[in-house]
Formats: sequence, C-alpha cells, structure tokens
Amino acid sequence: MRIGIIGCGNMGEAIIKRQKARIKEQNLLASETRKERRDYIRRCYRIPVLKDNLELVRSSNLVILAVKPQDVRGVLEKIARSPDSTAHFPLFISIAAGISTHFVEGILKKARVIRVMPNMNALIGKGISALCKGRYAQARDMENAKRIFRGLGEVIEVQEKDLNAITALSGSGPAYFFYFTEQLIEAGVRLGLKREIAKSLVIHTGLGAFEMLVQGGDARELRERVTSKGGTTESALKIFSKRGIDRIIIEAIECAANRAKELEE
Repeated sequence: MRIGIIGCGNMGEAIIKRQKARIKEQNLLASETRKERRDYIRRCYRIPVLKDNLELVRSSNLVILAVKPQDVRGVLEKIARSPDSTAHFPLFISIAAGISTHFVEGILKKARVIRVMPNMNALIGKGISALCKGRYAQARDMENAKRIFRGLGEVIEVQEKDLNAITALSGSGPAYFFYFTEQLIEAGVRLGLKREIAKSLVIHTGLGAFEMLVQGGDARELRERVTSKGGTTESALKIFSKRGIDRIIIEAIECAANRAKELEE
C-alpha cells in the first residue's frame, strides 16, 4: 500500500515520522504547497514531496488529508475536477477538525472516507485518535486507518455523532492540562520558589499521578487517598469547590463541543 499525505504541518509531519519507521520509504510520499516546507521534509525524511496534490492522489492507495480545515474544500474540489478523478479514488482519511465525512463525500462522489480526530500528543507517539467511517468506507478501510494511527498512540472507533464531544475533550484536551500546569507553576513562584524548581515539581508530580491512573487507579479514589482530613490538600480542594471549579470545567468542555458543532461542515 502506498500512503500519500497532503499537508506537511505538525500533524502531517508526525504521521510521516511514525510511518517512515514502519513501512518502506517508496510506499510513503507527501505533497506540500510551501517550498521551504517541502525542502525540509525531503531533507529530514528522505521521501518524495510533491507540489501537486493530484499527482499524489494518482500515485496513492490511501490519502491522508492533513491540511487546515479552511483549505479542505479547495483541495477536494481540485481533485474532483481532475479529468481522471473518477478513474482512481483511493481511501481518504481526513484529520481536519470539523470536516464531516458527508462533506468530503459530497465533493468526491462515493469516496471511501475515514474521519479521524487525533490530538497534539501524537507528536510524541502518545496521542489518542478517534476514528469513524463514512458511508462508503469498508471494514478493511477502518483497519488500515487504525494501523496508521496506532503509530501515533491509542486508537478508538466511534460514531461520527460523538466527534464534537471528542474534539472538545481530547482534541482540545492537551491545552487544558497545559493551562492548569501553567497556573500550578505560577502558584509555586508566588509562594517564593524559583521558576525552574516549581516547573520541575509540577511536571514530575503530574507524570507520577498520571502513571498511577494508567496503571489502573481510579481518579476519585486516588484523590481521596491524598486528601487527609484537616490537611493541606483538603484546604486547597475546599477552595476549588467553593469557586465551583467542577462546574466551570464541565461548562468549558460543553462550550468547546458546541463550538465544534458550529464549525462542522
């Protein structure tokens, strides 16, 4: 199988990096409009990087659309207008946020489409990607897509109706953890710690806590084990509760999900 990747941004590069270690180089190619980015990908990964998306589509069995959501329509319409577009339709995998399988199928008539919502953690092979099938995609198409995205971390198969919630929860999720980490570090600095010490304390505390969850721990149970009655942890959690942090978090995720729905095509 020859895999073509349209778009060499961060996520496109992450896929190239992980796939290059798993398949033969001649079975991987990319296309990119920016010359400096084409030169960079060729230099770093030693794969063909084309300027023409149509040439990539004609040469591939599977095409990953890794372009910005606002650019998807233009890319697809150019493919659809190609004189030989109906002669060769590979499997299309879209990772563009808010672009539905129905939207892609509406431009590329009866194309086999898999939609994927990865997250930023894929850049280090620790992501989680949610996948759903379009109307014409087959079971083997889903298996091929899963095989690719397992190279970026965990994969789950979902229904497309759930993708807005997943976008809000895991697609945007890394930013929430980064934001909370920022605030913890700032709190340490305000308490008189040097920034590098506060950063180290927060990062390693987070790493250990998440490893306990990965090993099967329950978040509520673990929190209760740390929280001694009348202790320091309890005093901090009382402020969280008083300020309604639980309600704020839920409201924020719901807002993100609603925004994902508004942006969906």
